[in-house]
Amino acid sequence: MFKFQFMRTCDNMAPTHDHGGSSPTWPSSPLAPAWQATWEWLHGAEPGTLPCAPLPEPSPDDLMSCDINRESARVGAAYAFARAGADGVEPLTAALQSGLTAPRRAAMYGLSAAASSHSVDALLPLLDDPDPELRTTSLWALGESASPSQKVIAAVKGALDAATARLRQGGEEVSTTACERTFLAGLRFHTDGAVLQGSASLADPYLAPIPRGERWKECQVAGQAVYCLASRLASLASPGQAEQEQVLALATDLLASRNDQMLPEGSSAEDIGSESEGAVSNKAPGLRRHGAHALLCLTAVDGIDRSQALSAALAATEDEDRYVQQPAWDAVNVLTKPPQDAEEDGSVGAADKLIDRLLELRLCPVTATGSSF
Repeated sequence: MFKFQFMRTCDNMAPTHDHGGSSPTWPSSPLAPAWQATWEWLHGAEPGTLPCAPLPEPSPDDLMSCDINRESARVGAAYAFARAGADGVEPLTAALQSGLTAPRRAAMYGLSAAASSHSVDALLPLLDDPDPELRTTSLWALGESASPSQKVIAAVKGALDAATARLRQGGEEVSTTACERTFLAGLRFHTDGAVLQGSASLADPYLAPIPRGERWKECQVAGQAVYCLASRLASLASPGQAEQEQVLALATDLLASRNDQMLPEGSSAEDIGSESEGAVSNKAPGLRRHGAHALLCLTAVDGIDRSQALSAALAATEDEDRYVQQPAWDAVNVLTKPPQDAEEDGSVGAADKLIDRLLELRLCPVTATGSSF
């Protein structure tokens, strides 16, 4: 068995495919605005800037629908609003704050595809909202869309610190999840094919408190946002020195993450969620994986402190989690290369051979006897 992993270390700056300079004509579908957004991303273009055939107009009714069978219309409407500039961000933000799961999910994708100049100011205030789901979806959209300004970097760091602090405090957090907010507002909504309406008391079964595991997910999304900021920093022609230092510091902090430093005394890994949420061996590999990916992105940033980055990458190659080791070795490979990829005589350098061999030796314990993983 072979598993290949690919990751982008910077955003597209220009098309890497032979597109012929043509403008697409999409089939008639509510998802056409989403396809156009992907086309623009592949060209390294700002959202809504490339010409195309007329697209469906954004529909508030489609965006706010909770019908399980209208996902395409809902997502298409979100991307259509994303193309509408500042006017489109307002209904997307309202859907994000609605407490309705399906519109919130669609709005999250729409805001991730909106121009940073329009989406950031709408998303930043939501990082302080009492609803943990809203904080998490807002962080995701912010990481996907925002340019790495000091204001955005500070907001992501603040969200990560706040989520960590909430974990350490222990106890339970009363939440306003989709069903709760709908009941409390007395709105009608669809669930399991039924239409319900009315209000609920705190004794209602839909008003279960959010466990620490949900707050841990918020930490994970903040870690992903750090990776996204590093990717965007690598895409800038002239990244600021202060932004470089701040994102590198965030990546290094993630690489040092340990669950036992975040949980109240007496807690265990089972309190924070499943293995996929970072609970392996109570050592927070999920956050460290985001840190390693961010570090690899930062190797493409002109002017990055290569000595500091290399020190962090070398330490991460000894991580107990192989998904942290892999991007760390890749970062070491980039940071130790001479100005030319090969030596003057055209041969491959000894350091490159060694790193390639180390990467080859990363074998899966299920398929390779004697693996250290």
